[in-house]
Amino acid sequence: MNNKNILFVGSFSEKTKYKHVGGVMFACDTLINALKNDFNWVLIDSTASTNKHRGMWERSINAVKRIYKLIKHLILSKIDIVILFSADGFSFVEKGVMALLSKLFRKKVIFASRSGFLLDDVSSSLFFRKWVKFVLSKVDIVLCQSEFWKEFFLDLVGDENINKYAVIHNWIDSNLYFNNRSAYIERAPEKTINILFLGWVTRNKGIFDIIEAADKLRNNKIKFIIAGDGDAFKEIVEIVERKELTHMFDFRGWVKGSDKLELFKESDIYILASYKEGYPNALMEAMASSLPVISSKVGSTPDLIQNNVNGYLFQAGNINQLAEKILVLVQDRDERKRIANNAKERIANNNTIEIGSHKFKRLLKSL
Repeated sequence: MNNKNILFVGSFSEKTKYKHVGGVMFACDTLINALKNDFNWVLIDSTASTNKHRGMWERSINAVKRIYKLIKHLILSKIDIVILFSADGFSFVEKGVMALLSKLFRKKVIFASRSGFLLDDVSSSLFFRKWVKFVLSKVDIVLCQSEFWKEFFLDLVGDENINKYAVIHNWIDSNLYFNNRSAYIERAPEKTINILFLGWVTRNKGIFDIIEAADKLRNNKIKFIIAGDGDAFKEIVEIVERKELTHMFDFRGWVKGSDKLELFKESDIYILASYKEGYPNALMEAMASSLPVISSKVGSTPDLIQNNVNGYLFQAGNINQLAEKILVLVQDRDERKRIANNAKERIANNNTIEIGSHKFKRLLKSL
């Protein structure tokens, strides 16, 4: 039997303007590599050059170019299935147009929304809410990152066809992290505990809350390692200096590749304080690296973390809760080890490339 021809609109560029490879790009690349012999792939890259603000004119021109490529392939190539990976806002509008065009050409369409900010779009704009509902009602499969998103989309669309909402949890190259740090590393009691933040330095990521929590814990031997960059970077450095917390912070900038693996070895606790998330890759990487994790209860994080079992959850924006969770892990080495071991087991059983690609292959074969 001939392999199916699949048109995949996603993130495939080797690097962005800021040389940062995000979770969507990783998911796209690993999926293609895992299934390259099972299907024939046609790729359209939709990688953003930066996470910072881009003008509507630039975004519109790029969108028109991609839609033109899509139509060209729909006419000239024997496409069986169209996969669309979408972010929020303008990206969802563009990918929605692509989905409707693909259905016009009688193609099977899998639509995957992968941004936590979609919640804001739907709640703040009646047009956007109706647009999301209309697009998802027309596609063949709505790919959900977790049970949280499946319930959200079902409630939004009110679709009677519950089977079209497929849950495939995000995946990582788990062996890379398992082999990097095979077991939780215990620090001597007198050593400083390193708490890692890894990601965009923006207000949405809760970076200001982390600073406030550090202020409450200034009498403890703690070092917050901030690995990332973003539009709030300069401001948080100034706040740390003003609060006289420089001894508690280590700003590393972007860290990736082997340097990121070394950073996981160096750290004792991983922290995610975001207000919006889809299904964060860095959180999975930390768990696979046998790090105890503390995360805000947003998006898919409750599907990934069972509170007090394989990680700690707190309400986003609740600085007192955040500080309390940090203090428990800082003071209790046995608890750190217990949480870390359970975190690694969770990733091994649910979030490997092998598990994710197998589920995706089965889904594609079913269409």
